[in-house]
Amino acid sequence: MSRYVIFLDFEGFRYRGHETIELESQEDVRLDAEGVKVTSVRANGKEVEFSQDEKGLTLRTGRFSGFLEVDFEGEAAERLVGIYRAKQDNDYYISTQFESVHARKMFPCVDDPAYKARFKLTVRVPREPPRHIQHAHREGHARGGQEGRGVLRDAPHVDLPPLPWRRQVGGAG
Repeated sequence: MSRYVIFLDFEGFRYRGHETIELESQEDVRLDAEGVKVTSVRANGKEVEFSQDEKGLTLRTGRFSGFLEVDFEGEAAERLVGIYRAKQDNDYYISTQFESVHARKMFPCVDDPAYKARFKLTVRVPREPPRHIQHAHREGHARGGQEGRGVLRDAPHVDLPPLPWRRQVGGAG
């Protein structure tokens, strides 16, 4: 793994995701994914056969070098690992806890502390955009029409600190 480019599109606490992973492999690729439903996979632009179980997915790539594109769906659930939601007063916060192997609960990945990669994360939320995204490598937050977008630029590796996103109770959720 050398790089992940991840896009999350939120509707309430559910999200659809698309990621591009740059990697080399000597055999079929195995990605960790728990509570995330993978809907399609492409390797260098071509559909790839895959199988998913409760722990992850196996991609029938054989020896591979290039870009994997993975489409997936998930939810910020009420658990304190992966991507989760927590209520405080009248607000919900969406946050992350990836140590040591919980990134797989947000997006398909090689979720092992021994493997590091650069990443770029883009988040889109309808109506109520995040009021703040706390991360040392934040590029910015743009609002356009009814959507908000937060972008985190390339960071040194995939270890993410908590990303609290606040939304009011009462809208979609």
